[in-house]
Amino acid sequence: MKHIILIALSVILILSYGRNSYACSCMTAPPPRQALKEAKAVFVGEVLSKEVFDVTDQYGTQPVVRVIFSVSRKWKGVEGTEAIVHTSGWNPACGFRFEEGKKYLIYAYPDRWKLNVLETGICNRTVEIENAKKDLRALGRGSEPK
Repeated sequence: MKHIILIALSVILILSYGRNSYACSCMTAPPPRQALKEAKAVFVGEVLSKEVFDVTDQYGTQPVVRVIFSVSRKWKGVEGTEAIVHTSGWNPACGFRFEEGKKYLIYAYPDRWKLNVLETGICNRTVEIENAKKDLRALGRGSEPK
């Protein structure tokens, strides 16, 4: 029995040798007021559309999702009534799964792909609006976009 287990483990190691392996690993997100200070943009938006495209970086080629939001409330970093935010389309890279027609509280940062847009993911405080009560209380009223 021990030989079968050793053989199985050896086969797994041989098959996985040389393959890149990535996993999403998040540190605890800061409290809402600190996250507001650290973020480049914080706003509430409804998903209007999503588009997937590929980006090549130091880890290889990966899908990125461009999400267009209709902005209804803002705290910083958004001027108009629409905002574009990217997130990884590759689950091990901590991408956020946005759904069209749903509203979210977005904490966005400069994107890692150097596309000069905002980025967010599951490691930030970004959350569906129904689950954002604590953050919205801490952030205060915000303002309407112009």
